[in-house]
Formats: sequence, structure tokens, C-alpha cells
Amino acid sequence: MKKLIIVISSMSFGGAEIQTLQLANGLVESGYDIDIIVLDNMRYSVSKADPRIRFHFMDKKRYLDMIAVRKIAEMLKNINPDRILCVDMYPTMYVSIAQSILKKSFKTVTVIHSTLPRNSKEKLQRVLLMPFLKRVQKMVFVSENQKNYWIKNYRLDPSRSAVIHNGVDIKRFADFIEDGSDKEIYELKKKLDKENSIIIGSCARFRVEKRHTDLIQATAALKDKGYNVKLLLAGDGEMREAIEQSLIKFGIEEDSYITGYKSDIRPYLSLMDIFVLSSDSVETLSIAAIEALAMRKSLVLSDIGGASELVKDGVNGYLYKAADIEQLTQKLEKIIVSKNYNEMGEKGYLHALENFEAEDMTRAYEELFEKLKLSRGAIKYLYRIDDIHPKMLWGRFNEIMQVFDEYGVVPLLGLIPDNQDESLMACPENTDYYDIIHDLIERGRAEISQHGVIHVYETKQASINQYLYGRVSPSEFANLSYKNQYEKIKNGRLRLQSEGFYTDVWMAPSHTSDKKTFKALKDLGFKYVTDGVALFPYKKHGLIFIPQQVWEPKEEFGCGIFTICLHPDDLTDELIEKIRRHLESEDQIISFTQAVNLPFRWYYPLMNSIYKGKRIAYHHIVRRYREHKYNKAEDISTRVDSVSKTESQKCSRENPTSQKYLQPAGKMDCIPEKNRDKYN
Repeated sequence: MKKLIIVISSMSFGGAEIQTLQLANGLVESGYDIDIIVLDNMRYSVSKADPRIRFHFMDKKRYLDMIAVRKIAEMLKNINPDRILCVDMYPTMYVSIAQSILKKSFKTVTVIHSTLPRNSKEKLQRVLLMPFLKRVQKMVFVSENQKNYWIKNYRLDPSRSAVIHNGVDIKRFADFIEDGSDKEIYELKKKLDKENSIIIGSCARFRVEKRHTDLIQATAALKDKGYNVKLLLAGDGEMREAIEQSLIKFGIEEDSYITGYKSDIRPYLSLMDIFVLSSDSVETLSIAAIEALAMRKSLVLSDIGGASELVKDGVNGYLYKAADIEQLTQKLEKIIVSKNYNEMGEKGYLHALENFEAEDMTRAYEELFEKLKLSRGAIKYLYRIDDIHPKMLWGRFNEIMQVFDEYGVVPLLGLIPDNQDESLMACPENTDYYDIIHDLIERGRAEISQHGVIHVYETKQASINQYLYGRVSPSEFANLSYKNQYEKIKNGRLRLQSEGFYTDVWMAPSHTSDKKTFKALKDLGFKYVTDGVALFPYKKHGLIFIPQQVWEPKEEFGCGIFTICLHPDDLTDELIEKIRRHLESEDQIISFTQAVNLPFRWYYPLMNSIYKGKRIAYHHIVRRYREHKYNKAEDISTRVDSVSKTESQKCSRENPTSQKYLQPAGKMDCIPEKNRDKYN
């Protein structure tokens, strides 16, 4: 049985609470084992929940109550849920801190139920809570308009955003028939003169942003025009006294009725002819409005949030500009004069049936939960494959490309224009090589870069590699003259272009270049380099660098864009399986094109400097320790007669700190690529 924990601020009687319980009930029927954690102690809506759902009330005393956080952490530890669903940003903060205490991550989804903030305080709260929201694996919005607003205003990642419309049990509302047995409803019909009046109604908690007074004024204006209208306000809340005073102020207290909180709203909705929501903020995709659609009511909604997804203007109701009382009055009058609210109601019912059915909502959440992958929020990965040429190890290349195709990953291929490195010639020449690469590009399965020219090392370079790894790296370009480098790179580029390959991305063999290399690249029209010791992209020498840090999937990083560098001849069964597991569990795999198009953030230079300094300091300490340990082991080995010369050489080759690797010779890279992961 799949375990789900839902965390919500309160179990009051708002739309978010109703939607949450509707979803939870549906998931229980689908086989989910559900615990609902409620941050406060309100229990109004608990009776609507399936009895199999367990509730846990944290009874928080302050905005950030660490006692409640620790309780949540303990529950996460004991229950060990498969998924967590947070209802809005505030519970997301509690869950995020609880996971930090446990030092364990859970697959987490946050559903957002608001669009426009109510006031400056709420705006500030969103800014403070945004880092917690950006850590979750998926953000669910309940309308397209809302999703677009949040992505634009809060710079959220569209790939981690989904839209799932709120849903209700359409049949339960559509089939409701008032049988006359309810004495209160009988008396209410008489008071509102149901047979002769047009009843305008609203169902919403009595809060400031709902602007009930706008509806009261519009109703009073209609009465002044001679229309026989009555007002039915279903709900309760902190603004009730102010609303009652407004009814008196505008002289319609005798033609109005306030129901107070009702666990079953259907009898009251059935009395309404026109349903109105007059909110100026927060409202996103009103559950009450969907219920009214299901009961075949015409709608007049303020045009905020997802209102335009509920109302097709002039078809099943009207939209009006929020807080514009005159326009609200005009829209109501238009329906009253045309007397087509029944026809509009029927069209609204069909719209609800097609788009807002609870079963469809539940199914969409189930599909999202099933596809959910555990990511660490601020981390993104991209894959690159070096040493692509006609005589490479084709079996391994095909195998890894099949894995990438299965998971929709688009790797960056490093094409060697004219490979002359005999150590890379693992297979006979594939005469279909160029056609295969073209096909991968055309089908969007791969992107390409120029990987040097002939992949034969002519010189050496210390640079950052000496600081990080204690070794001098061989290089195809570093320390050669500018003219030499320019001509070589140009010839390699022309060779690729003659085969129909055009790229402005540079991939340096052995990850080595110098300033003259970068000048030549810029002068030849290259724009991007897939290399660099950093966490985030940076601009230098007139080029944009997308850093490359690791040679296999790793999980110990907290943030950044990590390029995983692969080579066909290093792709063991174990490494391919590790990559497959990574792709199964990680949802932040991006392409090189996506990486270069990510928006720049002000903190990138600072984070890059910290990361580079940390890498240098860390590897100095680790390298010194490894050298000491190796030298000590070498001293012991010379005194043991049973150790053969062959075994000693093997130990030397496998040890990254041996003098052979500090002073490499020949054309091969100084450290076997299969061992590079040891230094990261």
C-alpha cells in the first residue's frame, strides 16, 4: 500500500480544505494509506473525510513552531511515506525544515491554491517561503492562468510545474433534489419568495478579499432599478458583523439571508439563480464555483485567477473586473433581463462535467505521484559523451544512447573531427557514422560539440589540474601559439562542416586549454565551452562556460549545474546501471541548450568562487594524505619479498598519487578516465 502524508495549515471550511479532502478520499479508494497533518487545531471539515484517513493536529502556537516541526519530523521518520503533499507554501516550510532535521529527503509535491496576494504582508511571506517551495519535486497549480502568473512573477521552473484542475463529485451536486423535508429550507424559500424572486447567491468564507460588500451594493443597485432580487450569502467568518452592517447600510437586510457555516451547501445552492464570487485576490479556481456549475447555476465571477477557465463569457456566465461594482451590476442585470440563467446553467454543467470531475482530478494526482522523482531542488544535471568518432566502441555507445532515449535525455556529443588517437580506435570504421549522428540530431536525441581536432596531445598544462589533482595534464592545444591553435581549430571546424555538422560549442580534449585557445575560439565564432571548475555557468574570455565536474552520477552536492562526462570506452555495465538508476530517480536532467538558456542569478559568481576555493583546498588536503599513505605503503611493500614486480606496477597504476601520474608521458591522458571519479 502506498503511503501518503498530506500537510495542511488548517481543517477549516475553505476551498483548499474541501479540495484536499476530496482528493484524499479519492486516493484512499485507489489504495493509498493516508495521514493528514494539520498545523493548527481547527477541525471543521474533518467530518467530510473518509474514516480510514488518520488526522494529526500539531496545535502550533506561533508562525514557526519548532515543537510542531519536530513532531512532523518524528512522524516522517516513523511513517516513512512514499510521497508528501503540502497544501500551499506555509506547510511546505514545515516539511522542508523537518526533512533537514532528519537529513533525509522525501518525494514532495506542493499544491498552490492562491494567485494574487492579499496584502504587502502576504507578498513578503511569499518571498520568505519561496526557497522552501523551490526545493519540492513538483509544484501543482489548479489553473493555467495561476501557473503562468507564478512562473512569471516568482521565476519558477516550468518543467517542475503542473496544472491539475480542482474537481468535485459532479453527480452528487447535479442529482440533488430538495424534497421539502428540511424545515429551514422551507422557511427560507418563503422569506426569499423563491417563486417570484431572482435569488443572487454567494458561497464563500467571510473574509476581506471576498468583497461581499461589492455584491451587497450591486444587489441594492438592482433593487433600486426595480428588479425583484434577493441575496443569499452562504458562509461565515471574521467579516460577518461587517457584512451584516453593510446589509443594513444599503437597506436590503429584509431581502437577504446569511446561512452561517453549513456542512452541506447543496440545499442553499439549489435556491440560487445566479452564483457570484466577487473576490479581488487569492481566488484561483473556486471549489464553490465548480459546485455551482455542477448544480446548473449561471456564474458571475471577478476576472482573477482561473475564473476565465470556469466561465466562458456570455455562454455560462460573465466575468467582470474585480472591485468594479458598476460592472458587476451590469453583468447581473444582463442575465436578469435576458432570463437565460437556466440555459447558461445547463451549459455550465456540461463544462464542469468535462473539466472538473473529482475522479479526473484524483487520477491526475495519481499519475503525477507515480512519475515523481526525487531531486534536490537546486541541482540540475546534463550528460555529455566525449570521443565520438567512426572507430569508437559502438556497442557501448549504442547501449548508453538507448538508456538516454528511454528516459528522454538529450546528451551533448563531443565529435572529434579527424581522430588520430590510436588508443581510441576500438572498432573498425563505421561507414554509417555521419548518417547515424545526423539522425540523432534531427530526431532531437542528441546535441553536438567540437571535441578538439585530432585528439593527439602535443604539450602539457598544469593550471587548475595541478591545484586540484596534483598532476600535469597533457593537452592538444595549451601552450601552442595562437596562430597554430587558430588554424588547427579552424581546420577541425571546416572538417565537421563539410559533413554537415555546425556547432558553436567547444569540448577540449583532456579538459585543457589556455587563453590563446579561448581567443581563437571566440575569433572563430564559438560561443560556449563545456568545461570549468564552478557550480553555475559563467562568462569569461568572451565565452560562456557550462562547468563540468563529475564522471558519474553523484549525490553529495547541494546546488548547481553538474555536467557528467562519459566516454564510450569507460562505460562498464556497472556504470550504465548506475546512470539508469540516476535517471529513474532524478527529474532535473537538462540538455546543454537548456543549460545555456537558464536565467543568470546574482549569486552565481559568489557560489562559483566558494566552490572553486573549496575544491582546491579539499584536494590539497586529500592529495597530501593520499601521497603520505601511498609512500608509507610503498615503503612496506619494498620489504615484503612476496610482492611481485607486476603487482607493484599494478598498484602504482591504480593509485592516483603515484609519480607516474604526476609526470605523465606519451599521448594518453595522465589519469585513466575510469579512476577520475576518485578525485571529485
